[in-house]
Amino acid sequence: MEAKIKIAAIAISIVIISGCSNDNSKTSEEIDQSTMNQAMGEMNHSNMMPDMMEGHMSHDQVIRLNDSTGENELKIPAVLEKDKGEGIVYTVRAQKGKTEIFDGTESVTYGYNGPFLGPMLRFEKGDTVKIKTIN
Repeated sequence: MEAKIKIAAIAISIVIISGCSNDNSKTSEEIDQSTMNQAMGEMNHSNMMPDMMEGHMSHDQVIRLNDSTGENELKIPAVLEKDKGEGIVYTVRAQKGKTEIFDGTESVTYGYNGPFLGPMLRFEKGDTVKIKTIN
């Protein structure tokens, strides 16, 4: 009985694996090259329509991120003051802005109480906090 279960499991596995194959006409070299191209980040754009490329960044004009060797400080947002009155109440307002994430390149961004990300809210463990959101 145990041998029949093992044989059935192997047969099902073979069927599943063969069903997952994209193109059985490719040679193992073509499959290896295709896998390597995907791993290396290459993308074939030859079958894309010109209107699909609109707004697509060229792979030849790669913008590098700033390194994190300690020269670029982490910008901590300001602490938002709580609203006047009883309890701990904060009001945050969603807004659109522009931020220079890459040197010399402004990006459209969204944030709360500012153009990018949001302010820090400060409260203690166990506090009951109300956050009013204006969208």
